Amino acid sequence: MKNFYQAFGVALFTLSFLLFQVDLIGQTIRYVAPIGADSGDCTDSGSPCLTIQYAIDQAVSGDVISVLPGTYEENVNINKPLTLTGANAGNDCSSRADESTISPSSGAPIVISSDNVTVNGFEINAPNHGFAIELSNTSDVSVLYNKVQNIGTDSGFGGPPGNTNTVHSIRYQLDGGTYSNIDISNNCISNISHIGNTFNSASGIGILQSTSQGTLSNLNIENNTIEEVISNTGDWGDGGRIAYSFL
Repeated sequence: MKNFYQAFGVALFTLSFLLFQVDLIGQTIRYVAPIGADSGDCTDSGSPCLTIQYAIDQAVSGDVISVLPGTYEENVNINKPLTLTGANAGNDCSSRADESTISPSSGAPIVISSDNVTVNGFEINAPNHGFAIELSNTSDVSVLYNKVQNIGTDSGFGGPPGNTNTVHSIRYQLDGGTYSNIDISNNCISNISHIGNTFNSASGIGILQSTSQGTLSNLNIENNTIEEVISNTGDWGDGGRIAYSFL
Protein backbone atom coordinates (compact mmCIF):
# COMPACT_ATOMS: atom_id res chain seq x y z
CA MET A 1 0.00 0.00 0.00
CA LYS A 2 2.88 2.34 0.82
CA ASN A 3 4.38 1.74 -2.63
CA PHE A 4 0.98 2.46 -4.18
CA TYR A 5 0.75 5.86 -2.49
CA GLN A 6 4.33 6.64 -3.44
CA ALA A 7 3.63 5.74 -7.06
CA PHE A 8 0.37 7.69 -7.01
CA GLY A 9 2.14 10.72 -5.57
CA VAL A 10 4.86 10.59 -8.24
CA ALA A 11 2.25 10.20 -10.98
CA LEU A 12 0.23 13.13 -9.62
CA PHE A 13 3.34 15.30 -9.39
CA THR A 14 4.36 14.35 -12.93
CA LEU A 15 0.90 15.18 -14.28
CA SER A 16 0.88 18.51 -12.45
CA PHE A 17 4.35 19.34 -13.79
CA LEU A 18 3.35 18.48 -17.35
CA LEU A 19 0.23 20.60 -17.10
CA PHE A 20 2.34 23.45 -15.73
CA GLN A 21 4.70 23.09 -18.70
CA VAL A 22 1.82 23.14 -21.17
CA ASP A 23 0.44 26.25 -19.50
CA LEU A 24 3.80 27.98 -19.83
CA ILE A 25 4.46 26.90 -23.40
CA GLY A 26 0.99 27.03 -24.91
CA GLN A 27 -0.58 30.14 -26.37
CA THR A 28 -4.29 30.66 -26.75
CA ILE A 29 -5.27 31.54 -30.32
CA ARG A 30 -8.31 33.74 -30.79
CA TYR A 31 -9.88 33.98 -34.25
CA VAL A 32 -11.44 36.92 -36.09
CA ALA A 33 -13.30 36.88 -39.43
CA PRO A 34 -15.59 39.27 -41.37
CA ILE A 35 -18.46 36.79 -40.97
CA GLY A 36 -17.91 36.28 -37.25
CA ALA A 37 -19.86 37.48 -34.22
CA ASP A 38 -18.59 39.31 -31.16
CA SER A 39 -19.58 36.77 -28.55
CA GLY A 40 -17.74 34.19 -26.49
CA ASP A 41 -13.98 34.11 -26.19
CA CYS A 42 -13.05 33.76 -29.91
CA THR A 43 -11.09 30.52 -29.36
CA ASP A 44 -13.22 28.36 -31.70
CA SER A 45 -11.92 28.70 -35.27
CA GLY A 46 -15.32 27.54 -36.50
CA SER A 47 -17.06 30.39 -34.66
CA PRO A 48 -14.72 33.36 -34.96
CA CYS A 49 -15.36 36.81 -33.57
CA LEU A 50 -16.22 39.76 -35.79
CA THR A 51 -13.85 42.50 -34.68
CA ILE A 52 -10.19 42.55 -33.79
CA GLN A 53 -10.76 44.81 -30.81
CA TYR A 54 -13.31 42.45 -29.27
CA ALA A 55 -10.80 39.58 -29.54
CA ILE A 56 -8.12 41.75 -27.93
CA ASP A 57 -10.46 42.60 -25.08
CA GLN A 58 -11.04 38.86 -24.44
CA ALA A 59 -7.35 38.01 -24.66
CA VAL A 60 -4.78 37.69 -21.90
CA SER A 61 -1.06 38.35 -21.99
CA GLY A 62 0.75 36.18 -24.55
CA ASP A 63 -2.28 35.26 -26.67
CA VAL A 64 -2.35 35.23 -30.47
CA ILE A 65 -5.08 37.04 -32.43
CA SER A 66 -5.44 35.34 -35.84
CA VAL A 67 -7.25 37.60 -38.31
CA LEU A 68 -8.69 36.05 -41.48
CA PRO A 69 -8.74 37.87 -44.86
CA GLY A 70 -11.29 40.65 -45.20
CA THR A 71 -11.78 44.31 -44.35
CA TYR A 72 -12.03 45.52 -40.75
CA GLU A 73 -13.30 49.09 -40.42
CA GLU A 74 -12.15 49.66 -36.87
CA ASN A 75 -9.52 51.29 -34.67
CA VAL A 76 -7.35 48.69 -32.97
CA ASN A 77 -5.84 49.46 -29.56
CA ILE A 78 -3.29 46.89 -28.43
CA ASN A 79 -2.93 47.49 -24.70
CA LYS A 80 -1.52 44.13 -23.56
CA PRO A 81 1.28 41.77 -24.69
CA LEU A 82 -0.15 40.04 -27.78
CA THR A 83 0.71 38.76 -31.24
CA LEU A 84 -1.61 39.83 -34.06
CA THR A 85 -1.27 37.85 -37.29
CA GLY A 86 -2.95 38.79 -40.55
CA ALA A 87 -3.44 36.63 -43.63
CA ASN A 88 0.01 37.57 -44.96
CA ALA A 89 2.08 36.98 -41.84
CA GLY A 90 5.62 36.28 -43.01
CA ASN A 91 4.89 37.16 -46.66
CA ASP A 92 7.04 39.81 -48.29
CA CYS A 93 5.92 42.45 -50.78
CA SER A 94 6.14 40.15 -53.80
CA SER A 95 4.25 37.13 -52.48
CA ARG A 96 1.09 38.42 -50.83
CA ALA A 97 -2.34 36.80 -51.12
CA ASP A 98 -5.75 38.07 -49.96
CA GLU A 99 -5.26 40.64 -47.22
CA SER A 100 -6.51 41.18 -43.70
CA THR A 101 -7.18 44.90 -44.12
CA ILE A 102 -7.58 47.39 -41.27
CA SER A 103 -9.16 50.56 -42.64
CA PRO A 104 -11.12 52.75 -40.19
CA SER A 105 -13.13 55.76 -41.32
CA SER A 106 -11.09 58.03 -39.04
CA GLY A 107 -8.34 57.83 -36.44
CA ALA A 108 -5.31 55.58 -36.30
CA PRO A 109 -5.83 52.00 -37.52
CA ILE A 110 -3.44 50.55 -34.90
CA VAL A 111 -2.21 52.04 -31.62
CA ILE A 112 0.30 50.02 -29.57
CA SER A 113 0.61 51.02 -25.92
CA SER A 114 2.00 47.77 -24.44
CA ASP A 115 5.35 46.04 -24.40
CA ASN A 116 5.82 42.63 -26.05
CA VAL A 117 3.58 43.14 -29.07
CA THR A 118 3.90 41.79 -32.62
CA VAL A 119 1.85 42.97 -35.62
CA ASN A 120 2.53 40.75 -38.62
CA GLY A 121 0.92 40.42 -42.05
CA PHE A 122 -1.77 43.12 -42.38
CA GLU A 123 -2.79 45.65 -44.98
CA ILE A 124 -3.38 49.02 -43.33
CA ASN A 125 -5.04 52.13 -44.79
CA ALA A 126 -5.59 55.52 -43.14
CA PRO A 127 -6.46 58.24 -45.68
CA ASN A 128 -8.04 60.38 -42.95
CA HIS A 129 -5.26 60.11 -40.38
CA GLY A 130 -1.58 60.93 -40.11
CA PHE A 131 -0.39 57.52 -38.90
CA ALA A 132 -1.14 53.90 -39.71
CA ILE A 133 0.66 52.35 -36.73
CA GLU A 134 1.40 54.42 -33.63
CA LEU A 135 3.79 53.30 -30.89
CA SER A 136 4.88 55.31 -27.88
CA ASN A 137 7.18 54.51 -24.98
CA THR A 138 7.15 50.74 -25.50
CA SER A 139 9.73 47.95 -25.63
CA ASP A 140 9.93 44.58 -27.39
CA VAL A 141 7.62 45.46 -30.26
CA SER A 142 7.82 44.00 -33.79
CA VAL A 143 6.05 45.44 -36.84
CA LEU A 144 6.62 42.95 -39.64
CA TYR A 145 5.41 42.11 -43.15
CA ASN A 146 2.67 44.74 -43.29
CA LYS A 147 1.43 46.54 -46.39
CA VAL A 148 0.91 50.15 -45.30
CA GLN A 149 -0.60 52.49 -47.87
CA ASN A 150 -2.79 55.55 -48.49
CA ILE A 151 -1.87 57.43 -45.30
CA GLY A 152 -3.05 61.04 -44.94
CA THR A 153 -4.14 61.15 -48.58
CA ASP A 154 -7.69 62.45 -48.14
CA SER A 155 -8.05 66.05 -49.33
CA GLY A 156 -9.85 66.99 -46.12
CA PHE A 157 -7.06 65.80 -43.86
CA GLY A 158 -4.31 68.26 -44.77
CA GLY A 159 -6.11 71.47 -43.95
CA PRO A 160 -4.97 74.91 -45.09
CA PRO A 161 -1.36 75.69 -46.05
CA GLY A 162 0.80 75.94 -42.95
CA ASN A 163 -0.99 73.16 -41.10
CA THR A 164 1.52 71.63 -38.68
CA ASN A 165 0.20 68.08 -38.81
CA THR A 166 2.65 65.48 -40.02
CA VAL A 167 2.21 62.12 -41.71
CA HIS A 168 4.26 59.01 -40.90
CA SER A 169 2.99 55.58 -41.86
CA ILE A 170 4.71 53.98 -38.84
CA ARG A 171 5.52 56.29 -35.93
CA TYR A 172 7.40 55.65 -32.69
CA GLN A 173 7.09 58.47 -30.15
CA LEU A 174 9.67 58.69 -27.34
CA ASP A 175 8.60 60.94 -24.48
CA GLY A 176 11.32 60.16 -21.93
CA GLY A 177 12.36 57.00 -20.13
CA THR A 178 14.39 54.04 -21.38
CA TYR A 179 13.05 51.57 -23.96
CA SER A 180 14.52 48.93 -26.24
CA ASN A 181 14.05 46.23 -28.87
CA ILE A 182 11.90 47.76 -31.60
CA ASP A 183 11.89 45.86 -34.91
CA ILE A 184 10.32 47.43 -38.02
CA SER A 185 11.12 45.08 -40.89
CA ASN A 186 9.88 43.74 -44.23
CA ASN A 187 7.02 46.22 -44.56
CA CYS A 188 5.73 47.63 -47.87
CA ILE A 189 4.98 51.35 -47.47
CA SER A 190 3.48 53.52 -50.23
CA ASN A 191 1.34 56.55 -51.05
CA ILE A 192 2.11 58.64 -47.98
CA SER A 193 1.19 62.31 -48.35
CA HIS A 194 -0.29 65.33 -46.69
CA ILE A 195 -2.33 67.59 -48.95
CA GLY A 196 -2.23 71.24 -47.88
CA ASN A 197 0.63 70.85 -45.42
CA THR A 198 3.56 73.20 -46.05
CA PHE A 199 5.20 73.23 -42.60
CA ASN A 200 6.05 69.65 -41.73
CA SER A 201 5.73 66.85 -44.19
CA ALA A 202 5.54 63.10 -44.69
CA SER A 203 7.70 60.03 -44.14
CA GLY A 204 7.48 56.27 -44.32
CA ILE A 205 8.85 55.66 -40.82
CA GLY A 206 9.21 58.26 -38.08
CA ILE A 207 11.23 57.80 -34.89
CA LEU A 208 10.38 60.89 -32.88
CA GLN A 209 11.40 62.42 -29.57
CA SER A 210 9.69 65.15 -27.58
CA THR A 211 11.53 67.78 -25.56
CA SER A 212 11.85 65.19 -22.77
CA GLN A 213 15.05 63.16 -22.51
CA GLY A 214 14.69 59.49 -23.40
CA THR A 215 16.68 56.51 -24.63
CA LEU A 216 15.68 53.97 -27.27
CA SER A 217 18.18 51.14 -27.85
CA ASN A 218 18.27 48.11 -30.14
CA LEU A 219 16.19 49.73 -32.86
CA ASN A 220 16.16 47.57 -36.00
CA ILE A 221 14.77 48.96 -39.27
CA GLU A 222 15.51 46.84 -42.33
CA ASN A 223 14.14 45.38 -45.57
CA ASN A 224 11.29 47.89 -45.81
CA THR A 225 10.19 49.14 -49.23
CA ILE A 226 9.14 52.81 -49.09
CA GLU A 227 7.79 54.65 -52.14
CA GLU A 228 5.37 57.36 -53.26
CA VAL A 229 6.01 59.66 -50.31
CA ILE A 230 4.94 63.22 -51.11
CA SER A 231 7.19 65.56 -49.11
CA ASN A 232 6.73 69.31 -48.81
CA THR A 233 9.27 71.84 -47.64
CA GLY A 234 9.56 72.88 -44.02
CA ASP A 235 11.56 72.36 -40.87
CA TRP A 236 11.56 69.05 -39.04
CA GLY A 237 11.70 69.10 -35.28
CA ASP A 238 13.86 66.81 -33.19
CA GLY A 239 13.98 63.12 -34.04
CA GLY A 240 14.84 61.16 -37.17
CA ARG A 241 12.55 60.38 -40.04
CA ILE A 242 12.94 58.09 -43.00
CA ALA A 243 11.07 59.17 -46.10
CA TYR A 244 12.17 57.26 -49.18
CA SER A 245 14.00 54.22 -50.49
CA PHE A 246 14.52 50.60 -49.45
CA LEU A 247 15.49 50.21 -45.80
